Amino acid sequence: MKKKKDKSTLRKAPQAPKRFKSSYICFFTSKQAEFKKELGDTSTIAEISKLSGQKWKALPADVRNYWDDVAAKDKVRYASEKASYTGPWQVPSKRAKKDPSAPKRSMSAFLFFSQGRRSQIRAKNPELKNTEVSKMLGDLWRNCPDDDRRPYVEKEKIEREKYKIAMARWKVEFKKLEEEEKEREQYHYHQQNPLLLPISQRQQQQYVQQPPPPTYGMEGGIADGHIINSGQHQQVQQHYPQVAGPYMQLPFPGFTQQYCKLSVNCLQYRLAFKFIPNVSHFYTPMFPVSAICSIPTDRIQRWYRR
Repeated sequence: MKKKKDKSTLRKAPQAPKRFKSSYICFFTSKQAEFKKELGDTSTIAEISKLSGQKWKALPADVRNYWDDVAAKDKVRYASEKASYTGPWQVPSKRAKKDPSAPKRSMSAFLFFSQGRRSQIRAKNPELKNTEVSKMLGDLWRNCPDDDRRPYVEKEKIEREKYKIAMARWKVEFKKLEEEEKEREQYHYHQQNPLLLPISQRQQQQYVQQPPPPTYGMEGGIADGHIINSGQHQQVQQHYPQVAGPYMQLPFPGFTQQYCKLSVNCLQYRLAFKFIPNVSHFYTPMFPVSAICSIPTDRIQRWYRR
């Protein structure tokens, strides 16, 4: 047996056709602003509805026929939209969670009015339920004179303006925080996926983060045929300064303004020279690169020429 969906968790789909209106509803929605202007800005929905009902009852037959025609056209509109609509009529009712950092919404005039009186009514009538207390407060508010209502209405206006200003300021700050968080996420994502960076940033990142090339074994039997990392190379420099001295600068053959960092490692020097323009001959060692590789710096220019 299939379980029925809980209607409380469903709501009408916002894109579904709107149901047709009755003659009175068409009249009310058209005249609502006019009735509110007639009663004043402090008028409530209940007062506007009461005046609208009185006006509707006093309408002559020919005016009522006009609103009946308006309602009939709206019914035809709804039938046409309903026939062509293929989407869902109900969707899950998920109320968006309010951000805890957002400003608190201002209270209405009725809530300001109820603040002090709710405890008084409960003290006098402890047996009443919350719904019954709220109903009594509603009756008191409806029967409250306009002069007594005015302070609460004014307070509501002041608090609403404060809320609007605070909300506008919070939206700007929240958007700024969202953009900063998005930039941080993109930064960490690109750090983990460097191939997604633009080419210029990728080359710059490789230039900064790329470790120095490994140094092969030097003469003297130190790590012959094994790669020496940067830390080990520093140790070699300390114990064998003549063999693995600090990096030296040597001008490229035929170039006076460009320099490269040169070590006694022939492979490192050769790789650096592969990017030099107009150099067509490269030195190829007669021995494997894994063997001892000690090159006198005074003979480099003889091997690299244009």
